[in-house]
Amino acid sequence: MSEPKRYAMSWATDENEFVYVSPKEQANGNWVKWDDYARLKDEVERLTKAGDAMADWFFDFDLLVQRWNAAKEDKGHA
Repeated sequence: MSEPKRYAMSWATDENEFVYVSPKEQANGNWVKWDDYARLKDEVERLTKAGDAMADWFFDFDLLVQRWNAAKEDKGHA
């Protein structure tokens, strides 16, 4: 999965004490652009559906299906 650009917000004031925010790209920033978040969400959904289709195809390989379902539930390997 591709990594989104992350941003940190810089707070500043002008001479009139107006506060404004300026996003600056930062590797460990707490913010992600909405477009990147939506793209990643779509990518996860697409890959999950592909994994579900593979799990259906591997119906004879019960251990693989169990591991796939456990990974989707974030439980690690079965």
